[in-house]
Amino acid sequence: MIIDAKNMVQSAKDVTANVLEELDPIKADVENIKNTYESVHSADFSAALVEANNSVTSLTNVLPDLFNKITSINEQLMPIGNISENLNRIRELIQQARDAANKVAIPMRFNGSAGVEVRPPSILEDLKGYTSLSLFLQRPTSRLDTPQTSNMFVMYLGNKDSSKDYIGMAVRRSRLICAYSLGGNEAEIEVSEPVYQSETKDAILDHVKFERIYQYAKLNYIKGATSSSSSSLGPFNSNSGSSHTLLNLDPDNVVFYVGGYPEDFIVMFF
Repeated sequence: MIIDAKNMVQSAKDVTANVLEELDPIKADVENIKNTYESVHSADFSAALVEANNSVTSLTNVLPDLFNKITSINEQLMPIGNISENLNRIRELIQQARDAANKVAIPMRFNGSAGVEVRPPSILEDLKGYTSLSLFLQRPTSRLDTPQTSNMFVMYLGNKDSSKDYIGMAVRRSRLICAYSLGGNEAEIEVSEPVYQSETKDAILDHVKFERIYQYAKLNYIKGATSSSSSSLGPFNSNSGSSHTLLNLDPDNVVFYVGGYPEDFIVMFF
């Protein structure tokens, strides 16, 4: 609205300038008539012309003040626009901070006797057709090590009722197994060699990367990935069948256990 008013005032100023330009020749003609005839009528014409000229000049003097007032109002409104832009910028920075925080990798070490429940992904729809998991594994050596400790729970992502869809990992007979169930069709991948075993203080870990596209799964395993003598195993592939291809997780009943699980939870693959 202010811009339109400013344009209208500018147009009025242009018209005023044009009027003054048109009056100049008329004024000159009247002066000639006055000099030639020196009559009372020519003086009346001249007086009328001067009065018109004064009126137009007065209008011209008022227009700059009007322009200044419009400019002042416009400058007062500008901070409101800046505040709105700053608020939008603050929202963007907050969202960027949240995105950065979600990408922060926090390492945690589990010994098989305790675990945590991790918050599941917020958008479960993204996991239906494709799922990717990446983690590091190590079996600590101990004087109390027995054959029973060669079985260790790693993780579970799925429904609280494990007879439904899930993805899980465990160390069974010292070897990593990855299991998943889609619509009741279960599939399992077992790594051909035992998980690297060393002192806990030794930062030698195996790297695991599990990827699933519909019913097809692939496991890449690097033994001793953090050492100078790492070796790559696989990839190991699996197919759960074509009758069910999506990972269907109920937002109200999904759980994500890492390192351990509650006593009342039944693990189908471990």
